[in-house]
Amino acid sequence: MKKASKNALNTIPASSRPKKAQMKATEITYFSFSPAGAASGNSCIVGLGKNGVVYVPAAVFPDEGRVALAKAVAQQVEGGVHEGHAFLPAEWVKNELAGLPERIQIVDNMAAAVRAKSHSVGHRIAST
Repeated sequence: MKKASKNALNTIPASSRPKKAQMKATEITYFSFSPAGAASGNSCIVGLGKNGVVYVPAAVFPDEGRVALAKAVAQQVEGGVHEGHAFLPAEWVKNELAGLPERIQIVDNMAAAVRAKSHSVGHRIAST
């Protein structure tokens, strides 16, 4: 059997190639803050969607969000990417973290922080 050349894929029309799965995107404003008790210079980024939903970094998952990100794409969960990091809805993340109360607390703390920060700049946010 003849080995396929590296350029073989280039001969297939782009419209016929399988599409790479991507996260469903939404408009998100990102806020940076220093968590209470964090060392100087350490900051956290949390997003607030135009729809009022809080978005937290996928890195809150024990595996840095690799499995959760794949699941979010498969379920067409809306999210965003900021500075190379994926962000997912806080409520969805909390459901996926069932059984890990310390991680759920981190998500709740992030949501509370972005709520406080967004109120100071006039953004409306949904309660989580």
